[in-house]
Amino acid sequence: VEGIDFAYIYLGRGHAYMQLNKPREAKNDFEMALEVCQPFNKEKAYAALGGYYVAVQDFPHSIEYFKKALELNPQSAMLCMDIGNSYNAIGDYDEAEKYYKRALTFNPELAEIYYNKAVKASDQAKGVDKEQTEAYLDKCIEINPMFIKAHINKAGLLVRDKKYDEAINELSFVTDKVFDPDIIHAIEARGAAYRLSGNLPKALCDFIWVQVFQHDNIQNMANLAATYLEMGYLNEAGYYAQQGLKQGEATNDHKYDEALRVILKAIVAANTMTVPLEFGENEDG
Repeated sequence: VEGIDFAYIYLGRGHAYMQLNKPREAKNDFEMALEVCQPFNKEKAYAALGGYYVAVQDFPHSIEYFKKALELNPQSAMLCMDIGNSYNAIGDYDEAEKYYKRALTFNPELAEIYYNKAVKASDQAKGVDKEQTEAYLDKCIEINPMFIKAHINKAGLLVRDKKYDEAINELSFVTDKVFDPDIIHAIEARGAAYRLSGNLPKALCDFIWVQVFQHDNIQNMANLAATYLEMGYLNEAGYYAQQGLKQGEATNDHKYDEALRVILKAIVAANTMTVPLEFGENEDG
């Protein structure tokens, strides 16, 4: 294309090579981009090479190239963050903090900075500053409520304090937002189709997946109980049948009561355990 800066082509292909986990080919393209680029693209070429050196964990060289890019765009919060991350990776926390602060002067609402500061606080001197780490994670989540890694790390802190319910709630917030209820319903419907076609292992996988995200779904409990029964796993079938009845009683939803009781009767008829069932244990304990 007439007038195009060929650096765009090399940068684009270089980034594609990085996605394909071919760093050597990527480096060749990034170096070619730097050689042929117009002055206004030099920053992108330096930054691309900095990213390459991060990928191969050569952090001193990544700092060198990110700094060259920063000289051309001194108010880039992202480049400051990249430099800070590389300093953080080699354990130079003071320099990392300097560049993180500089990044925040240009963009105080950059959630990634607070996440990286949390990582630094948790790694510094191999000791965890738990309060500071949690404060940075909270700030990151405040700016970007869907910063998934921040929720995962905060849940980790809660687990360390044995606050398991709070950790579950922290992670459930993410999963509830990410997984559309219609997608979950589609997976449940696919499980039903698998079951009707006789492909019970695949049906079971789908129903278990739904159970993880909708643990109070009575229809899915009935599907799980029926599938486990057909596969011969009577204890598991009984567990989900009774859980379904309990959930129906709690929510006054008795649509599946008859089907669940039929499953329990089938288990009694098999004469392998008694009812009421104590799940996870049989008569022998």
